[in-house]
Amino acid sequence: MLKNLKSLRHSRNLTQKGLSKILNISQQTIDKYENRDCNPRIATIIKIADYFDTSVDYLLGRTNDPRSISKIYPADLSADEISLLEDLRNLSDEETEFFMKAVRGLIT
Repeated sequence: MLKNLKSLRHSRNLTQKGLSKILNISQQTIDKYENRDCNPRIATIIKIADYFDTSVDYLLGRTNDPRSISKIYPADLSADEISLLEDLRNLSDEETEFFMKAVRGLIT
């Protein structure tokens, strides 16, 4: 089930029928994605996420951050920088504070 599809659709003032025309999917299928435990194919999930310029994780309800990956991680970041940011997000508040102090200590 696409947990955030309905709110994304409403944010664009789209009906299920309107979105179904855009995505070339039946209105009944859109209803199933929004209201029933019906899982679309990966290609369909990506197509919907791309249309709404959001992440697949947001669409599936795995995050509350609706920004697309390209907005979260600018293209000029290296793979190591992205990995470090992802690790940083998994730290507790106390660990984050310690890490930030240590990094600032290295810079000054």
